[in-house]
Amino acid sequence: MRMTFIYLALVAGLIVPLSQSAYAQKPVVEVAFVLDTTGSMSGLIENAKRKIWSIATSIVDTNPAAEVRMALVAYRDIGDEYVTRKFDLTTDIQGLYAELLKFRAQGGGDWAESVNEALDVAVTKLNWTQDTNVKKIIFLVGDAPPHMDYQQDRKYPDVLKDAKARGIIVNA
Repeated sequence: MRMTFIYLALVAGLIVPLSQSAYAQKPVVEVAFVLDTTGSMSGLIENAKRKIWSIATSIVDTNPAAEVRMALVAYRDIGDEYVTRKFDLTTDIQGLYAELLKFRAQGGGDWAESVNEALDVAVTKLNWTQDTNVKKIIFLVGDAPPHMDYQQDRKYPDVLKDAKARGIIVNA
């Protein structure tokens, strides 16, 4: 077990180290939602956003003693207004929800989307805690397969191996 110390300055000017384990450590849960915001989601995006919020509030409600941090990665496709748009892990769940509500389904144009890049951003570009005791989960929400023909992308099998090595569970 790794020991960290908190230093308290006493009136006499002495510094006394106290082990952080002297206090009950708060469990940490980190969750990222990866959401397809392309035009093909136009009939589905509002329900997808409600489901994401339902999952988010359920996680918070069922883990009242935990610090819950959530992130959002929205994605479309090359040539659209954006390929990915990320909002880092935060405890400001209401603020993240406000960002989620702003997304509209647009773009795309072909069946496959930039799923590979979105997953890669979620696994490698979010501010995940490095502590192995932290529960880390990604929920992928979309209606189309990834472009496997984009040469610049890391393909999802490699990204999923990376996620597993980092202790991140990916749900699709």
